[in-house]
Amino acid sequence: MSTQLFNGKTEDYEKGRPEISLDALEYLYSIIPSDAVFADVGAGTGKFTTLIVKRGNFVYAVEPNEEMRAVLEIKLQKYHNIKILDTCAESTGIPSKSIDVIVAVTALHWFDLNAFKKECHRILKPGGMVIAIYNSRKTELRKAANDPSAKMMTKEFFKGKCEVVEFPNPQYYPRDKYIAYRLSHSTAPRPGDQDYASVLKELNSNFDLNSIDGNYFLDFLTVMYIAKDFTADYPLTYDDKVKE
Repeated sequence: MSTQLFNGKTEDYEKGRPEISLDALEYLYSIIPSDAVFADVGAGTGKFTTLIVKRGNFVYAVEPNEEMRAVLEIKLQKYHNIKILDTCAESTGIPSKSIDVIVAVTALHWFDLNAFKKECHRILKPGGMVIAIYNSRKTELRKAANDPSAKMMTKEFFKGKCEVVEFPNPQYYPRDKYIAYRLSHSTAPRPGDQDYASVLKELNSNFDLNSIDGNYFLDFLTVMYIAKDFTADYPLTYDDKVKE
């Protein structure tokens, strides 16, 4: 994955992307050790990271994009239970056998899955979890990250041997937040791109047509793919092991 893919989108990402459902967060905390050490891989601007850090858990936040990492650093500069890493999912730099829970929020589909799997084995404690989380849209056939390739890659990574749980996460967006959400995706144009003005006009028209009382309803679900004992349930092959 190019670490520059979301350059120029950080402000829209921070403004428009929803946090996970609070019910999903409570469920997560019901299945992990209270003192769990997290690796938030592909932490972005820290929307999920912030929730965990404020709970008091120690978090390694892995984010290779400089713009997003800068926002993350500013947001969490007063906390001491976080280490922010300018590394990637396939080579995090996190100490071996130090992590209880690896989380990738709207990020797994960007990783080299085989390399990430080996890195999970390296950094997880025995019995450690790997969890992929997406805020998906019910009206878009529950496609992970609204992207069929993301859903396919997530299923390929877990190979059906994971728990899948869903939590309603409805959002009501005013115009500026709705537009920011739509422009935060990697395929959306940036200011200065040839089609930016036409896309912006279309987004405003769509908001005018479908909003109610100044808000646009987005029917998100927080979907969690949970592998509770990753190293046992997803063993490395012999070839993987000899290459380590």
